Amino acid sequence: MGPRRWRSGAAASRAASSSTHVNIGCGSDVTIDAFARLIAEVIGYRGGFVHALDKPDGAPQKLLDVGRINALGWTAPTSLRDGLTRTYQWYLENVAETAPAP
Repeated sequence: MGPRRWRSGAAASRAASSSTHVNIGCGSDVTIDAFARLIAEVIGYRGGFVHALDKPDGAPQKLLDVGRINALGWTAPTSLRDGLTRTYQWYLENVAETAPAP
C-alpha cells in the first residue's frame, strides 16, 4: 500500500496517537527579512525595510521538525507563497471592504 494522502492536518493529527505531539509545517525555514519581502511582494508593497539589528529577535531558528507527520504520509499541500497569496485574497474579498478607514 502506498503512502496515505491526508485531506487536512487535522486528519493527520487524528491518525497519530492522542498522546503524541505532531508538528505540522512545511519543514523549511525562512528568515524574517525573506518573510517580510515575500509578504511585500504578495500585497504589492513597494516601500523599503528598516531592520533594528541591535534588538533581540527571539529564538535564532523556529523550524519545526516535521519528520513524524511526514512519516504518517502528510506533507504541507500549500507553499508559504501560495498560503500568503490565498490569505491576502480572502482578506481583500471579505474584510478590506468592510474595515473602517484609518
